[in-house]
This record gives sequence, C-alpha cells and structure tokens, in this order.
Amino acid sequence: PVVEVDADGRYTSVAVEQEPPSSPPGVPAILRPHRIALGLYDRTAGGLERVRRVEVDVVGERTEIPELVGVPQPALLLLNDDDLTFAKIRLDDVSLGTAVESLASLDSALARALIWAATWDMLRDAEMPMGDFLSLVESGLPSEDDISVVTTLLSQTKAAIEQFSGPGKREGYRDRWAALLLRLVGEAEPGSDNQLAFARAYAGTARTPEQTA
Repeated sequence: PVVEVDADGRYTSVAVEQEPPSSPPGVPAILRPHRIALGLYDRTAGGLERVRRVEVDVVGERTEIPELVGVPQPALLLLNDDDLTFAKIRLDDVSLGTAVESLASLDSALARALIWAATWDMLRDAEMPMGDFLSLVESGLPSEDDISVVTTLLSQTKAAIEQFSGPGKREGYRDRWAALLLRLVGEAEPGSDNQLAFARAYAGTARTPEQTA
C-alpha cells in the first residue's frame, strides 16, 4: 500500500503498487491482475475490528483506490483481506506498528494469519528488523490457538534469530525467546498441543545453566 494522509488524519491518496516476481534472465516479468479486498481495522472496546472493506481489481503497476480518499486512516490497513488472491503483501508503517503492538487483540484468525505471513516475508526480504519481528511474536504468539500457526511461528522465530539477527544482538534475542517460551509452557492448558509445542521449542532453545535447569 502507498498512502498519503492530511493533517486531520484522513487519506488524501491510497494506491496499491505491484511489483512482478523475479524471472530468469531474458524472460520478461509479468504483472498479473488480482482481485483483492482492503480491510480497514480500528481499535474498539472489543479489540481490533474491521470497520470497512473495499474490494478492487489490481491491474498493472499502480492501482488507485478513490473510495478511500477522505476516509480516516485506520489503525491497520490490510491488503488481500479475506485472502482472495495469491500474492505477497506488505504493511504500511502505521499498520506494522499496530500489528506489533496489538495483534493479539485482532479476533479474525484469517487476518492474523495474513499478517504473520506478510511480516515473515518482510523480515526475510530485509524490510523489517529482527527486533520488531520478535516483539510481534512476543505480543501475538500467546493468543494463537491454531496449533499449525503456533508450530510454524516457533520454527520461523528460532530460525530468524539464528539467521537474520546481527551477531551483537543475537544473544539478547535468544534470551528473550527462551523467556517467552518458558512463560508460555506455564500458561498453556496442561496437556494441550500448544503446551507440548512450547515445551519442545524451549528444550531446543535452552542453553544457559539456569535455562537447562
């Protein structure tokens, strides 16, 4: 998403920019059309809730969304809401900050899954710092109840700490990760799939004498 906002916090421009996937040398890159929904989510007493949805056809490099001009900027703007197409998506800065702070309050499991996938892609493509991704996991993982999502996040986060963090910060991230896992083992429902997953992840992470004890 490419957005512009006025002094009153209302959109003056919203567009979706599309980049083609990489292609072999000599093969022209192709931009294909997509039917997507844009979900606008705001903070309410019940958490992050969708307050508006716009469905559009994305064609070419840039697609303007005139329906959103004049609309107050939401806490979270989610492209491909409801997962209508196959595409890598990105979050704008405001939406990413909201996700890091408040993903656990988003009731829609599908919307959360789209954000997890988007932020993982952003991390791998060096568009999101490792520290921000770990903060997102710390705030969002405790509320995930889908075991497939949980196990994927456990695997991704451990790999990300070892592969995508700077050497000077890696020890600190390892300690934060171990502390989170130990807390989640204690908070999970006894005997549940989540507790078993957290315990296995902690056993594979513990390395200091205090942690292994």
